[in-house]
Amino acid sequence: MHAEICYAECLLQKATLTFVQDENMISFIKGGIKIRTSYQIYKDCQHALNMSQGVSRDTDTFSQYEGGVKLGIGSFNLVSLYRSTETEGASSLADAAFGSLLQEFGLAQLREGAASHSLRAILCVLTLLLYHTYVCLILGTGEGNLVEAEALLEPYLEKFPKGSIILFYTARIAVLRGHFEKAQMKFVECINSQQQWKQIHHLCYWELMWCHSFQQQWREAYRYADLLCKESRWSKAIYVYQKAAILSMMSEEEVKKSGENVVELFRQVEGLKQRLAGKSIPTEKFAVRKSRRYSAAKPVKLIIPALEMMYVWNGFTIVGKRADATESLLVTIEKAEEELRKDPSEYTLQRPPFVYSIHSSLISEREENIQLHSCSRSENIHRCSCPTFLHHPSEFHPDDQCLVQMLKGLCLKHLGRLLQAELCFTQVVSSEKRIRYDHYLVPFTLYELGLLYKQQGDFTKATRYIEDAKLNYKDYSMESRLHFRIHAALNSLKGSPVSSP
Repeated sequence: MHAEICYAECLLQKATLTFVQDENMISFIKGGIKIRTSYQIYKDCQHALNMSQGVSRDTDTFSQYEGGVKLGIGSFNLVSLYRSTETEGASSLADAAFGSLLQEFGLAQLREGAASHSLRAILCVLTLLLYHTYVCLILGTGEGNLVEAEALLEPYLEKFPKGSIILFYTARIAVLRGHFEKAQMKFVECINSQQQWKQIHHLCYWELMWCHSFQQQWREAYRYADLLCKESRWSKAIYVYQKAAILSMMSEEEVKKSGENVVELFRQVEGLKQRLAGKSIPTEKFAVRKSRRYSAAKPVKLIIPALEMMYVWNGFTIVGKRADATESLLVTIEKAEEELRKDPSEYTLQRPPFVYSIHSSLISEREENIQLHSCSRSENIHRCSCPTFLHHPSEFHPDDQCLVQMLKGLCLKHLGRLLQAELCFTQVVSSEKRIRYDHYLVPFTLYELGLLYKQQGDFTKATRYIEDAKLNYKDYSMESRLHFRIHAALNSLKGSPVSSP
């Protein structure tokens, strides 16, 4: 059975290395097959461990075997939790309760393995760190146990203060606590600590890009996004879209200095999309759909796209730890809101770094009958040198308004201005019938509204809104990601005292 454990571990580690090193979609298929075989072996080993009641457990041999089983079973139970959440029909109370049991059992197994003196203790620690610092944020409500993560990391930080993986997780925890400056220093230190494994550098570039984005240091964020585009192959579509989105937040002068063409970057995204087993990656699919605004001869500019992607990766939960950064984001969002309110055509045509007109193919027959706005309505339009501009709102205007209101509500919520946040969220929900393309906005806003009511202590109302997002909407962008977050939110509401509506 020891040989079986070793073989299962080798399959699992080989699958992980395949994901990290090959950086292409074929590797995911190969890795998935290895993981399935490994899981079957771990189940057999767990059965053998449960049957060994009369065997002495004090020997080092048994301790190593037990540590291997705890690592494998704990990891796979956490994975099974998220697989069951994504599966259709997993919405019943019994399934939700079973998913919670899987999570608790998996975490308990990993904690026991991390506390042991087996060779697999460090692997249990790294798995728990991954769960608390990434899985809980991206596929949950962002409530990872950072205290436990720091406690797990501390002994290894003392032993290996210059270890690249240790430095990386130290920096990641600093990010999640809102200590962006410290995190930036640690990520740079991690990059300089070794030159052999470039994939660690790519992870650091990704994190540094977001650290600077959280602080709206767009020039530095662009630098790391550009490095990812040039060096990494994990997801070229995401990297190019992210770079174009960051450039869209910069001034016209800064974009010119970079030598980049934002329109061409957005147009590249669709051709870089990858497919896994015939299916698109949800985040890439989202980026492709958003970038299609630029596919026309006369593109329609995206509104604050870098902040929208920040929300996709649950970045507002991180920024919310810093009141100064949140206030700064709110100012940027309110500027976009004001420009949309002043003159809907002005944002589309006048916002730097580029000036665009609305392509006739993006205008419906009904909209073609709308009278064009007079140029005297805005002095900025008078300064436009292009004679082909159409001075009326684009068909994306309601979607842009709702996106701005949702992001504004998030900032207000993290600043403690809950009533104002609620008004922003309800405005999005009430505009549901006006939204033409970004249908994901309503279910995500209902989810955020539920979290807001949870924060206010109204758990009954919170559950109702979150369940509404879960049960009454489908076929929208990043649906599975929202269902993961909903599952985590509903679990956090279990056992909460019920307040009156």
